[in-house]
Amino acid sequence: MTQLESNALPRTMMQQRYRMIAPYVAGAQVLATQFMRCPQRGKDMVQDALEKALRTQHFPLESKAKPWFLQVVRHRCLDELRLLQRHTDDSVLTELATQTHDSLPLVEQNLVQKALAKLSPEQRDLLVLREFNDCSYADIAAIVGIPEGTVMSRLHRARMAMRQALQQLGER
Repeated sequence: MTQLESNALPRTMMQQRYRMIAPYVAGAQVLATQFMRCPQRGKDMVQDALEKALRTQHFPLESKAKPWFLQVVRHRCLDELRLLQRHTDDSVLTELATQTHDSLPLVEQNLVQKALAKLSPEQRDLLVLREFNDCSYADIAAIVGIPEGTVMSRLHRARMAMRQALQQLGER
């Protein structure tokens, strides 16, 4: 028996875990795509997080599976962005982060996506967790690692910024 086999979880346990977090994979994809600014990289991050989640010895109770899994995805994205930053000229990352993909045909551009791209990463993170993943304030606080009251005030500011970005895009 190899080291990997001796540390492997029973197949039925991995299947049970997958059933618990499967409903949150689509929301995790939205979160990862917003972080990575690329659908394929977002899928890669969710896949990595899913593998980690299924194999961990510290899997949460079912009631905590959603915020825990989204936190795993978020941390995987942050780790990847840090790695990219270490191996890339900062000016290239800044350019990618502010790019609005104006070269794409207007039909393919999504107004909400463009408005989200104008927000700070922190604001975008909170809005995606709350509005696209339907996370509670308590869940967001646990995922992001800030107090619940701070989540509420930052979400308010993020919504105001989103409203302003949508209005600016609508005036074009």
